[in-house]
Amino acid sequence: GGLQPRSMTRDLDWGVDVPQSIEGAEGKKLYVWMDAPIGYISATKEWAKQNGKNWEEYWKDDKSELIHFIGKDNIVFHCLIFPSILKAHGGYILPKNVPANQFMNLEGDKISTSRNWAVWVHEYLEDFKGQQDELRYYLIKNMPELKDSEFTWAGFQEMNNNELVNNLANFVNRVVVLSNKYYDGIVPDFDPDLMIIGPDGEAETAFHDSEILRLFDGVHVLCQHIRDYDFRAALSQLMLISTKGNQILQFNEPWKLQKTDPETVKVVMNLALHYVAVLSIVMRPFLPFTSDKLQGILNLDAIKEEDEMVSMLDILAAGEPLLNAGHKIGQPVHLFSRIDDAVIEAQKAKLVKPVEEALVTARAVTIETTPIKEEIAFDDFMKLDIRTATILTAEKVKKADKLLKLEVDMGSEQRTVVSGIAEHYTPEEVIGKRVSILANLASRKIRGVESKGMILMAEDADGKLSFVSPEDGWQNGATVR
Repeated sequence: GGLQPRSMTRDLDWGVDVPQSIEGAEGKKLYVWMDAPIGYISATKEWAKQNGKNWEEYWKDDKSELIHFIGKDNIVFHCLIFPSILKAHGGYILPKNVPANQFMNLEGDKISTSRNWAVWVHEYLEDFKGQQDELRYYLIKNMPELKDSEFTWAGFQEMNNNELVNNLANFVNRVVVLSNKYYDGIVPDFDPDLMIIGPDGEAETAFHDSEILRLFDGVHVLCQHIRDYDFRAALSQLMLISTKGNQILQFNEPWKLQKTDPETVKVVMNLALHYVAVLSIVMRPFLPFTSDKLQGILNLDAIKEEDEMVSMLDILAAGEPLLNAGHKIGQPVHLFSRIDDAVIEAQKAKLVKPVEEALVTARAVTIETTPIKEEIAFDDFMKLDIRTATILTAEKVKKADKLLKLEVDMGSEQRTVVSGIAEHYTPEEVIGKRVSILANLASRKIRGVESKGMILMAEDADGKLSFVSPEDGWQNGATVR
C-alpha cells in the first residue's frame, strides 16, 4: 500500500534531457508523462497570445479552476506527479477535480484499432450523414463514468428510435406543427388566469405560478449535474424536460380542445413553445447541431455560447417570457430519423468482416511447425508466472547485434529485460508494445546487463518472431494462464 517508487527517466536517444548535473544522468531522458502535462500550460499561453488574453489568469488565479478529463489509465500523473510539480514550483493553482472515465467496450469485446474492432468516426459520418448528434447522444448516455460500459449498435438504434425520435423530435414537431396550424406560427397571447392540466396530471395548474417555475427547477437540476461533471444525469434531465413537455400535450389534447376552448389552448401552446425554447438552449452542450436547428425553427438568434443558459434561468426565475407573444416562429424542420435494422446489421457486419477474413487466411495457409516437446506435469506448468506488460523503453545492447535492453512496466513494478530480438525489431518499433513476460525466471547478467525475466515470442518455421500480446485494454501485471 501507499505510494510506490516510479521511474521518471528512460534510456533513449530522443526526449527531454535530464539535467547533467545530476549524478548518473548521462544518456537519460525524462519519461514523457513527466513533462507532457506542462504542455497544457504552453497551449494556454499560445491560445491567450492569439486571443488577446492573459494566460496567468487561468493558471495562477485562485478564482480559476483546473479540471482534468482523462481515462482511468492516466490517473497517477494527473493526480500525483503533475500536481507535485506545480506545488514544488509554486504560484500555480492545483487540479480541483479529475473526472476519470473507465473503459468503453464494443459489442462484448475490448476496442482494438489493430483488429478493426472499432467505430471509426470518419466512416460513421459517411454512413450516417448529418447525424452527428445521434452518436454524441449515445456516447454521453453510455459514458463509462463509474464502471466500464458497452457500445452496441442495437443499443444505439434503440436510444435513437425511442428517445430522440419518439420523445424529443416528436414533441418539437407537434408543437411547431400545431402552432403554425392554429396561429400561423405566431406565439399566442393568453389569459394567465386560465388553468390547464400539468405534466404530472394535476387537474389544475397556473402558467406563471407553477409551470414556469417547474421549468426553472428542471433546468437548475440539469445545470447542477453539469457542475458535478455528471453528464449522463444531465442528459437524462434534458430528456425529462422533453418528456414533461410531451405530457402537457397528452393531458390537455389541444387538437381536441381547440374546437371547444381555444383560449385554453393558447395557454397550452404558449407553455409548450417555452419548453421547446428551453430545450434549444439546454441541449447545446450535448446536441449542438440540433440546438442550431431548434434556434432556427424558433427564429431566434444563433447561440454564441456566451452565458445564454444563465440568462435563461434569470428570465425563468423572474417569470418573464422566453418567447414574447407576437413572435413568429418558422416551419417544422426534420430533427431525427428512425434507424432501420438493415442499417444496424450493416454496421455489425463491418466488425465481423475483418475477423472472418483473418480466419479464412489462417485456414488457407499451411506452415511447417516444430515438433511438440515432451509432456510436462501440470504442477511444472503452474510454476511459471507469466504476466502482461508494456515495453516502455528499448535500446541496443553494446557490442551485441541480437540483443535489445528493454524497460517493461508490469503494473506493480518496472523491470529490465534483455531480449534477443534486435534482428527482428528496431528499438523504436517495440516501444509501447503489449507483451507477455515470464516473470519468475531467475535473473542473470547478459553482456553486463542484469535481465529479470523473459519476453515471450512466437516463432515460425522461417525463424520470424512475433510478440505474444494481450488484447488492447488489458492492465499490466495480469496473470497469463
